[in-house]
Amino acid sequence: MDQRTAMQTTYKKHLLERISKQLASDDFLSAEQLSVSEIPADVGHFLIQALQRRGTLEARDLIDTRSSWFDFESSSVRRSCLEFITSMSKQARFPRADFDKALARAVDTCVDYVINPAPTLARFVISTGQHSNSEQAIRRRAGYFLYYGYLLEGVETYLAKQPPDEYESSRLDAYLRKIDQNRCETLSTEAWMRLLHPVLSLSRFVSAHEEEISVELVCAFLEQKNVETLTESVRSAGNESNGFLDVSRLESVIQHVLEPKVIVQESHVATPGVSDGSSQNSSGDLPLWKQYARDDQATTSETLGNTGSESPAEPLWKTYQTDEPDEAIASSTGATSDAYTPSAVLSNEEKLLGDSSQHRSRFIQDLFGGDERAYLVAIDQLLAEKSWPGASSVLASQVFRKHQVDIYSATAIAFTDAVESGIKQQN
Repeated sequence: MDQRTAMQTTYKKHLLERISKQLASDDFLSAEQLSVSEIPADVGHFLIQALQRRGTLEARDLIDTRSSWFDFESSSVRRSCLEFITSMSKQARFPRADFDKALARAVDTCVDYVINPAPTLARFVISTGQHSNSEQAIRRRAGYFLYYGYLLEGVETYLAKQPPDEYESSRLDAYLRKIDQNRCETLSTEAWMRLLHPVLSLSRFVSAHEEEISVELVCAFLEQKNVETLTESVRSAGNESNGFLDVSRLESVIQHVLEPKVIVQESHVATPGVSDGSSQNSSGDLPLWKQYARDDQATTSETLGNTGSESPAEPLWKTYQTDEPDEAIASSTGATSDAYTPSAVLSNEEKLLGDSSQHRSRFIQDLFGGDERAYLVAIDQLLAEKSWPGASSVLASQVFRKHQVDIYSATAIAFTDAVESGIKQQN
């Protein structure tokens, strides 16, 4: 066993033990119980997707379509069956005897995905066994993952480009690795810290050094990105501090490597109304993580119990819940609708956020404390900016600091990525 494999095995073991202790008292575990627990968000999300899938399959098995007494091709009977399956799957729960196995699988897959996302995602969504590798099945499996939305979108792009009979795990792996490496070539310090959020969350949850990050874990992640200089700089800093760095030190190391680019960017990111001669207490003198978040702010959005959303299981980037067209009827039940939002508002949101505007309810709840007016004001302010540095300044002052948001939460990362993409596309 090589050093990296041994490290991942150790993290999986500790993560499994800690989650098992947190959930040890329940004989059954429902999606609702998992959603309010304090286990890592990605593991909880994976478990909920697995439970919903198993619930659907179990409910289907309860309907004996072999009976000649009913016309199962009838639209009304078909709809009734779908409604039954949907209702039953919503009440699905893990029996204790089956949960331990499901948890072990979730932990194993999620840790691999956090550290080595591209190959893990490719292996998971395109099965080498007897399971279907249809387009719908691949999309549904991609929905098990919470982080790295750009790779999840990469799966969608791959499906659009590749003929169905040529879907292969190895091809998807190579395609996703290329996307991953290309994305990392031009990342700023701020963007690197957002990208590292899942790794930092894993390290904090498992390690006894809750205020410090495992350099070994960070380097294992960076080695997949073809950024040798950055990887070696982080490793060197870790060697000087017993293998652990606090977040501000890690950010400083990254900023030092990217210094020429960062200096150019930061020259345009000054907070409006603050002159060059502002006091040394200005937010510009603080590291990015302190500019956007309070020192004492816990990583509340790293756990499912504190997402502030009514449906924490839904991934921010997209929901892939169906594996048959008819299942869309069932999945639409109970969904929050924004159909009555004024068209002008929707136009501004869609112009800035693109497809991510479908997550307006979550953005409003998680980032603006449920204040829709504040959300719309921020949309207008961001849309008025003509450059990403300017928009970044608005995000910092009018969203994250003003509403005391954890910038490394899943919702904040998704919103930031959507705004950055929208601003750059318009300019």
